[in-house]
Amino acid sequence: MRRRDFGSEGGGEGGGEGGGFLPPYELISKKPPGWHDIYADEETDFVDVGEFPIAAWHPSYRATAIAADFLSSREWKLSCDPGQPDLGEAAIRAELKALAGSDLYGNRGNWIDEINAQKNDFSGYFACLLGCSPTSRPATWTLVLLGIELGALVGQYYKGKYKRARPAQLLTTLASDVATPAHPSYPSNHSLQAHLAANCVSAAVEACRVNCDKLAARIGLLREVAGLHYPSDTAAGIHVAAKVAELLNGVEGYDALLKEARLEWPTAVRHPNPMKAGQ
Repeated sequence: MRRRDFGSEGGGEGGGEGGGFLPPYELISKKPPGWHDIYADEETDFVDVGEFPIAAWHPSYRATAIAADFLSSREWKLSCDPGQPDLGEAAIRAELKALAGSDLYGNRGNWIDEINAQKNDFSGYFACLLGCSPTSRPATWTLVLLGIELGALVGQYYKGKYKRARPAQLLTTLASDVATPAHPSYPSNHSLQAHLAANCVSAAVEACRVNCDKLAARIGLLREVAGLHYPSDTAAGIHVAAKVAELLNGVEGYDALLKEARLEWPTAVRHPNPMKAGQ
């Protein structure tokens, strides 16, 4: 799953399932005309600003830095491992049958627009849900990006370890209008990334947990509807996301980010939907 940054000029693709790159965000804009006439080099004082300020980090780069800190420890490889999927013939047949026989799969034409919208980037769904961007609740947005960036890398490690064939490679009738990604199936990175993003946000803002979990579950499920993942891929993604979220606690940059995000939601309290019957 690739990821773009809302509110950032130029957009760009980030590290999703297929890898990618971060766009060249500007810290200091291009100098305007006449700049050197106003501030000649030899007449301009320098100002010692100390450390690079947290507020100057772009959320994408900050998320990547925290992810790198997490990955620098090898503990996660064992602690977060979802284990070998059941590749016995009976288990595989049962999962393929569950995919092909589900009502959602039979009517996946009704879901194809949403499936395609989430194919390369689902960050916009979290942006809309949480009202966050690089300029609005930037710490919350960084938590979303952290879940997506870190989840991508962790997921790819286990994909390489277990090398599970995609459903459509076993049963070609499961192929859909959505192209099958060119990497292994297990675990589902969409599921892992979405649930890790939800877990990271919820760690800061408990009031958002139910809504974030609901969104993450839907993102994972639609990859099954598209015929791209087995149900056990989705479940493994959820498992890994929970384990990674636990291990993130204690990572210095992550703990600081949680504190900042909490300040963006000072009065957040979850209430039942007033449109729901009986409320």
